Amino acid sequence: MTKTVSVYIPTHNRPEMLDRALKSLLAQSYKDIQVLVCNDGSSKSYAHVVDKYNSLFNDFVYFENESPKGACFARNRLINAADGEYITGLDDDDEFLPTRIEDFVISEHLDNHAFLCAGHLTKTSRGVFKQTIQEGVITLSQLLSKNLVGNQVFTETKKLRESGGFDEKMPAWQDYDAWVMLTKRCGDGYKINKHNYRWNIDHEENRISNSTKAKLGYELFISKHSDILSKENLNHLYVQDIINRNDKFLISDVIGHFSLDSFPAIVKYQIKKMFPGLKEKIYKI
Repeated sequence: MTKTVSVYIPTHNRPEMLDRALKSLLAQSYKDIQVLVCNDGSSKSYAHVVDKYNSLFNDFVYFENESPKGACFARNRLINAADGEYITGLDDDDEFLPTRIEDFVISEHLDNHAFLCAGHLTKTSRGVFKQTIQEGVITLSQLLSKNLVGNQVFTETKKLRESGGFDEKMPAWQDYDAWVMLTKRCGDGYKINKHNYRWNIDHEENRISNSTKAKLGYELFISKHSDILSKENLNHLYVQDIINRNDKFLISDVIGHFSLDSFPAIVKYQIKKMFPGLKEKIYKI
């Protein structure tokens, strides 16, 4: 008997990108899937996309929020409506590679861990770059220093509900917070050695990130989990916040938050800032 997998997609004013995301689900080698989409109060019409895919998927569920309520609200609405035994997410501007769901369903690690995750390809204006993967168990202690998961997990639907889904009060760091809560509640995860998700950021490269929003997300995260964050965790997260916001490291930052584990990340970041042409190897696809 196959396992039904629900895939949830929040979307806002990007019908063309949603079309591409849904197309990638049609190409999945594993077919027993339920597709759930929540249009979060968009001003653009999605009628043509919905009409197209409603007949192409065996189980297609579509919701509309009358006004924008945020991606976390949309995700939670879909998670609570999902019928699949397992569940995973897809951002409307990204794509699943053809074997993504199958990779998780047939993994020998699925029954022994609370969730699975995998590596991704990053599409930029300069090409597609392959993320370095460290396969293995992801413990809460490890996760509290860095988001080792990424932006999506594959887990039992009941577990994602039990852990609370996505905190709608978080303006940033929502994914990371959700994985920490999932691990706290349900146990260790596992990262498999597969690149099966395409993260498309080429359309966002010229956008200035909201540093205030990102900073607030970081501050709320460390406040929410203050009871379990060690000094080492806090040092790592401080460094990660600066890197995420593309901010500058001061000498006082390095000295005040120095650790042997976080120092390589600081050095790598500084080198990239000084020599932006030095990037990962392009992955030919």
